[in-house]
Amino acid sequence: MENVFSFEANPLNIEIAKRVYQKKVSPHLQNALLSDSEGSVDFPMNRKSRLASSVLKASSENIKVPQLNLNEVINDVQPNFLIMDIEGAEYDVFRIMNFQSIQKIQVELHPAILGEDKMQEIFSILQNKGFVAEVCLRDGCNYYFQSM
Repeated sequence: MENVFSFEANPLNIEIAKRVYQKKVSPHLQNALLSDSEGSVDFPMNRKSRLASSVLKASSENIKVPQLNLNEVINDVQPNFLIMDIEGAEYDVFRIMNFQSIQKIQVELHPAILGEDKMQEIFSILQNKGFVAEVCLRDGCNYYFQSM
């Protein structure tokens, strides 16, 4: 698999990702947050639980991370499969995303962070873009969608 791209906002997770990836794939791994604009953004660090760091959670420590325009990345990379686990920021991403080349999505949703209304809106956005939920994986938080 040569055409794998991975974006990780938390720089503490980059080395972990490299170790995980080297077992199966060699992605183009970049420390960046994907959003609706470019530049840099304050990212709240949670050093005690690196995997729980999120732009939606306040922290006593913020670091600057590169920010890339999500839709420009999608346009350049032309992904067909999107895997996303961004600790509750899925709602914001799905609201701005251009789904042009994406045919499959695997996403971990966070109902405790998002709430029922935002969860339903995510499902509506995906349905309106032609995606159907094929499988709900593990504990009702991980979903696999495929375009019709």
